[in-house]
Amino acid sequence: MEYLTNTITLPASGFTAIIREANAFSEQLLFEATGDTLSALFDFWVSLIVELNGKSPVDKDDFLKLAEPDRVAIGLTIYKLISADGSLTLTTRCEYCGDPANFKIKIDELDYVPLPEGAVQPDPTFSIVLPRQGFKVVFGYRNGFDELEEMNTKGFNPTRTTWKAIRSIDGDIDIKLSRLMEWPLADHIALRKAITEAHCGYDTRVRFAHKCGKSMVVNLIADPSFLTPGLSW
Repeated sequence: MEYLTNTITLPASGFTAIIREANAFSEQLLFEATGDTLSALFDFWVSLIVELNGKSPVDKDDFLKLAEPDRVAIGLTIYKLISADGSLTLTTRCEYCGDPANFKIKIDELDYVPLPEGAVQPDPTFSIVLPRQGFKVVFGYRNGFDELEEMNTKGFNPTRTTWKAIRSIDGDIDIKLSRLMEWPLADHIALRKAITEAHCGYDTRVRFAHKCGKSMVVNLIADPSFLTPGLSW
């Protein structure tokens, strides 16, 4: 069997990735997880990477080392190969009326943000001087290991997320979460804003008006139709 493939350049690292279309064997990886949906999704994506930055075969660690924008680009490319016309119909339920979104989008029509000017691949970093304490913070993109750890940690702590993005504070690379927790909130807000502004690649948030008249914002990567393509919801 000869499968369709697509060669893409990843937005953060600049690496080249060759992606092939899925079959039912790779799809089954989505349903063999023991409660860890994100890890199962990553397994599914890894199984469809033919080559990454010249390496073949590609294992899960290779994938998890990638920055979030790169992993998202791979996932969207896989879905484009699954879908005959490169479209997806969102089925997340409206929080107001309870009906599915039933909103069709084209993957290629998602907003795409280029890597910020001056950023150096393959591991772009950025910096900010905190407004209250004056520390110079160097940060980058979180990788897949960071994301899996966050998903498997109880409770939500927004500071933990930014902590994982930090590479150094005034040159110090040994950074404890407790140190960040002591910062004035103004410094946290400034760092979160800087991290958001450094985003590159696809914006997977889709905004539209539902049939009930209410506005919806759906992250397509969390949508049932994206997580389990081809099944009826």
